[in-house]
Amino acid sequence: MTRRVLTAALLLAACGDPRPLQPGSSTGNPDAGDVPDVGPSTHTTTAECAAAHIGGVALDTLTYSNFGQAFFSSWCTRCHGTTVSGPDRHGAPSDHNFDSLAGVQVWAKQIDQMAGMNPTGSVRNSQMPPLNEPAPGDDDRQRLACFIATGLAP
Repeated sequence: MTRRVLTAALLLAACGDPRPLQPGSSTGNPDAGDVPDVGPSTHTTTAECAAAHIGGVALDTLTYSNFGQAFFSSWCTRCHGTTVSGPDRHGAPSDHNFDSLAGVQVWAKQIDQMAGMNPTGSVRNSQMPPLNEPAPGDDDRQRLACFIATGLAP
């Protein structure tokens, strides 16, 4: 547990986020689907995603194939990729790799808390990518939250 919390703290510090880790009831065991909170959840629901449309596409139809893979490749894997190591990771923990659906599934809760935006726009998490990096727009952040909320379909 201590190692996971420390890893998350280092991730935040490396990315320039001055906020401390927020306390939660997590044990920090990602293999059990339990990771520490690192920010506010978007609290996105499948009903919100079914009702929301961007570009004529309902946000509850997003899959790794039609959205997730391109999103993570565009915005995340330059630091959070299995082929990236050492200083090229810019502080990204070595076990936070988003170049596969399995890697995204492990850290989905924290990804939502760091980069998601709910369909209503009332919660917008923009800690990732870091400020000095290209970042997705609000439409893609909403798609991300719905992709996670609706179960990370392949």
